[in-house]
Amino acid sequence: MNGGKVGDESTCAQSCGNSDGQRDANSLPDDGAASSSHGVAAIDTTEDGPGTSRTPEQTAPKRSRSPNTYGCSSLKKVRLEEYVPASQVIDHELRDRCEVKLSCFAVRTTFRQVADICKGALQVRVGHHGRMLAWAYARYASEEEAAAAAQALQGTVLEGARIKVSYCGEKWKDPARRPRYLPDTLDVQRLPSNSMTVAKVAAIFPTGRVLMVTNTGHAKVKFGSTEELIAAVRKPQCHVVGGKKLKFAIAITSRPAGMEKEDDVSNFRRRFSTPASVTVRGLRISLAVLTVSSIFEIVYFEFKRQEGFLKVSILVHTYGNLAVKLA
Repeated sequence: MNGGKVGDESTCAQSCGNSDGQRDANSLPDDGAASSSHGVAAIDTTEDGPGTSRTPEQTAPKRSRSPNTYGCSSLKKVRLEEYVPASQVIDHELRDRCEVKLSCFAVRTTFRQVADICKGALQVRVGHHGRMLAWAYARYASEEEAAAAAQALQGTVLEGARIKVSYCGEKWKDPARRPRYLPDTLDVQRLPSNSMTVAKVAAIFPTGRVLMVTNTGHAKVKFGSTEELIAAVRKPQCHVVGGKKLKFAIAITSRPAGMEKEDDVSNFRRRFSTPASVTVRGLRISLAVLTVSSIFEIVYFEFKRQEGFLKVSILVHTYGNLAVKLA
């Protein structure tokens, strides 16, 4: 981490030309990768711009929620709409039920190719690993349209590679995969570029503990209690920062109940003992792990030789680095 900013330029996804005002409110998906947004079929995707001709149907799921839906009984009482303008509140479940995820692209695949196959999508947002298109999320007007699109896209081949397609709402239907809401943890999105540091976010929410900040304007802040979260988020000065309206949600995780951060670290150490070995595009290298920082859910590795060392950057829910030395 440099200057309090989480992430390293070598691990950052490209913005695809989007300015702060154009970046999608839901720019960070569950996998933690950085993202950028593109309008599809002249549909405007900015929050403060002209209205769209079609918007996702924000109807609540027909299935009633059980008392344990939120993973914590106190979270049932937290309705962010009571403290924040409704237009600035994100519902993870409603969003996912209208989205399709595409991944496993060939190196030469472009955004335009992906947008062309997502027929009927209101919006497509993408993320990159370096210059390579890593994933895309296509948003549709309803969960029925999204589910149908996911089915229609199965088996699609782009640039010689069969892409992976999944309906994001499926995990909410399966009790075994259903994400859990994190107690007293706030998701903050659309931070302006000059506020994407731990120090700046801590200044906005002084009573909370900043868990992560990404270079796409997404942060997670943990509070000591539900009352502290409510007291912090209801302050009007935190609703608009640097002229940008922030977006808020109760944070979620796909980690099974009972698995804490310490479990992630121990699992990581078991996988990467000293010395360890990895394979990079067919080249097997023996490594000695020197330092580890920010262990969460690992998404991908990026290798970079620097001053006699092989620096391994990992993209996770937050960004972290491994410093390794050739054995």
